[in-house]
Parts: sequence; C-alpha cells; structure tokens
Amino acid sequence: LYYPFPGEPNLPYKLGVLFLCLGDYEKVLACTKAAVQLYPPDSRLYGLMGRANEKLHRYRMALDCYHQALELDPDAEIPKERLN
Repeated sequence: LYYPFPGEPNLPYKLGVLFLCLGDYEKVLACTKAAVQLYPPDSRLYGLMGRANEKLHRYRMALDCYHQALELDPDAEIPKERLN
C-alpha cells in the first residue's frame, strides 16, 4: 500500500471527514481503511468508518466499527451517541 505522506497520520482522517461532508462515503472508507493499515489504531478512524457505513445502510458493519472505536477509546463521544 503506497501512501505519499507518511509523516502525516492525520491526513487520511481529515480527508475522510471531507469526503463524509461531500457525501462520498466509499472514499471515506477508502481513506480510513488505508490509515488503519498504516498507523496505530485510532478510535476516530473507526468512528468515521462507522458513520460512512451507516450512511451506506451497512448497519452491521457500522455497529462493528462503533464498537471497535469504543474499545480503543471508551470515552469517544460520537460512537457512544450513535449506539444509543
């Protein structure tokens, strides 16, 4: 997997947020999945993947992502809100 900005671990997350705002949920998943492979686990990435999967009506996958986010950060607000 080639990633041209190895010193910018927040870039895939920021791109994912941008694509979420634009409604391009498949690109959200592409950015976040790549980042999960390249960097240490980050609850924000899993929360973002959960939201994109939810928008794509992939509810089981969204739930799995939200649970993974909470395993990494039990205080993560967005996954907690989405699961309630």
